[in-house]
Amino acid sequence: MSVIKNNQTFADGLTLNGAVTLGGAGSFNGGATILSNVADPVAAQDVVTKAYGDANYGGSEPSDTVQTTDATPTTISTIAIASDSAVNISAYITGASADFSDVTGGSVQATVRNDSGTLTIVGTSLPIVNASTTGTFDITVSGTNALVQVTGLAATTYNWTDRYFTVVQA
Repeated sequence: MSVIKNNQTFADGLTLNGAVTLGGAGSFNGGATILSNVADPVAAQDVVTKAYGDANYGGSEPSDTVQTTDATPTTISTIAIASDSAVNISAYITGASADFSDVTGGSVQATVRNDSGTLTIVGTSLPIVNASTTGTFDITVSGTNALVQVTGLAATTYNWTDRYFTVVQA
């Protein structure tokens, strides 16, 4: 085994084959370097890759916006549901009239099942709405997509933003 001591700098790069052990109680500082081509975690203290985190913990949360001008349900987010899977969807939504005289916020949750291409909501969706007046939201299904929908107020311009999370069982 070779040992590198005392803050060595390798200007043209360094290739290491086999196991690498960092000794002592110090830390590893990669600067702005991207650590790539690493395996998925196995042990409790292994580092998680972005792909592993996205696949197992919902990844980056999408955020969508839409504007409504009436009390018609309008889709703010469309979530594709893979065949033969179950997905729990939690959406957090905020809406406000253009002059902020009326606001709506809260969350909606639903579990959606795709059984060989047929989508159904398991039980009922669960909206929790905090509203000044009557803005609401829900999760529905259409084809092989789950739809997060918002409903504004009649004759009122309403701006909506949502952020949703998914947990998938395939």
